[in-house]
Amino acid sequence: MDVRVEVRQSYIVPGVVMPRQAHTSLVREVHHGEEVSDVCDALVTTNSKIVIGVHTRDCAPICFSNGEKVAVAHVGWRGLTTNLIENVLLHFEGEPTEVFVGPFLHT
Repeated sequence: MDVRVEVRQSYIVPGVVMPRQAHTSLVREVHHGEEVSDVCDALVTTNSKIVIGVHTRDCAPICFSNGEKVAVAHVGWRGLTTNLIENVLLHFEGEPTEVFVGPFLHT
């Protein structure tokens, strides 16, 4: 068995929509929970029945919410320098948004 496949499969969290992260500045909208197959590092949804998440180690998980829309981003130095946070905020169209930074390893 290919170890890379085994490790990748262990990252699957049942019931949680997770992006295929690649240290990009790309954001994808999730409406039904089946859309995310492309590479991106942030997800946005207005569907309260969908749980979204990201995997992190030394990158920061950053969550955004305005009460109707929720986003989660996987932000490392590449995402930070290529405007991933700004790209997520564009989905909130200037509405007041709360931002929460989760725990991460710092190297």
